[in-house]
Amino acid sequence: MIAERIKKNARDRPDKMALGDWRNYTYRDLDERSDFYAAKFAKAGFEKGSRVVFAVKPGPELYFSLFGLLKLGAVPVLADPAMGFWRVLYCYRSAKPQGIVFKIGDRVKSLKIPPFVKGGSGGIFAVNFTTGSTGPAKGAEYTDGMLEAMLLKISKQYDHGPDSVSYSTLSLFGFFDLLLGSTVLSKPNPEVTHVFTSPALLNQIAFSNMPHLKHVICGGSAPQSSQIPKLRDTTQFHVTYGATEALPIASTTNYQPGCLGTPLIDVKIIDDEICISGPSVSASYYNNSQANQQHKLRLEGKLWHRTGDLGYFDSEGQLWSLGRKSDVVHTQHGLLYTVPIENYYNAKLNARTALVGVGPKGSQIPILCIESAKKFPVDIRHQSKIRRDQLTRWAEKKMTYPPWLKIVPIAAWIFIAYGFWMPAEPKWLWVCWWLNAFLTPGLHILELYWSIPVGRKAGYSVGSSILMTMFLGATWWKSNLPARVPKT
Repeated sequence: MIAERIKKNARDRPDKMALGDWRNYTYRDLDERSDFYAAKFAKAGFEKGSRVVFAVKPGPELYFSLFGLLKLGAVPVLADPAMGFWRVLYCYRSAKPQGIVFKIGDRVKSLKIPPFVKGGSGGIFAVNFTTGSTGPAKGAEYTDGMLEAMLLKISKQYDHGPDSVSYSTLSLFGFFDLLLGSTVLSKPNPEVTHVFTSPALLNQIAFSNMPHLKHVICGGSAPQSSQIPKLRDTTQFHVTYGATEALPIASTTNYQPGCLGTPLIDVKIIDDEICISGPSVSASYYNNSQANQQHKLRLEGKLWHRTGDLGYFDSEGQLWSLGRKSDVVHTQHGLLYTVPIENYYNAKLNARTALVGVGPKGSQIPILCIESAKKFPVDIRHQSKIRRDQLTRWAEKKMTYPPWLKIVPIAAWIFIAYGFWMPAEPKWLWVCWWLNAFLTPGLHILELYWSIPVGRKAGYSVGSSILMTMFLGATWWKSNLPARVPKT
């Protein structure tokens, strides 16, 4: 299907610019260059069904070599290098690749990975890994039917096609653009009609210099109010909800914080979780039965994908987000959902906030972190999704006294014990001893009022809580309570 689309684009619009700004390449050039790479990869030993790690940096050769692999029928394995060495290595090992395509200088190289084992594609044309920002990275299987359905949704929703001139900050959307017959630019210019970008980059693009701009598509995460650009009346601003497993899922041109928009595919809320179904949804993760059991379910003969996002429908049929299922804060008084709470405080404080929970589920302490000069850690693909796992670890460190502080109460008890052998002189040492002998046990007794309930929530008996508090004081029980609300 992909090879046929490239051939058709080359026949229908041979001299139309396909790639621009690096150097102008037409659709005839794209077809011929991808044919060249298909022959090159076949000579290297790749064939239909070969799983091939694709590690080419953005540029014309990325598209030429990627389409060359796809024309050959090989299966590109896609993992974002920005994920870091160990995560990328995990992705590649789980995909069990049979070769690699990479770029050295201006040349694209290919290499078989021994032992080279032949294997069928099983009907998939690519394996695209999630970033792993909200859990282990998983390789979503892409099929021809899934791609056709995604292209149909993109074309219809965003008026996208051969007349479009596109600028995208993500190479995957450049791939879609070329299949739709659009012109893809490496940097924005006045001819651009469509822009796809993430919230983090919205304020870095000069939209005012694009008089022909029709659609700005923002995805990857929800934008902050301060990130939404001022556009001409002739330009529509779309906030799009999607996932590696399905693009797009929902979209809105009337953005409100928390609103995901009108569903573009089948969406069902199951146990508060957003579940999706349809031909544009990946049906399986490659070589990952555990992830398939966790995220795929079949209801009344229909396959559904659990997104891991919580949400609900309003009375007008608009889909709203409550946040990630894994980010819910489980307190002793109930559940706290990140998105509505953060949206409230974002507006109230005029700052970006993030809700995290510290402690065991069921008795977590909710911590609202406020972004200031030090920015929140974010995902590597869109530079927008908050890495709550890292933020939670940071908050835990802010809440907990350093381990070395336990030296203070231990030293105080040792000093009390030393009084049994301490000489009569000097007198000032005895004054210190009596102060310490009164304050150390006295303060620790007073702290029992707070430490016993905290210890009970943490699973300690009353006797254990009393013993630990009398010995270590606040350096023990304040490990379970925030000393203050941390602020980045």
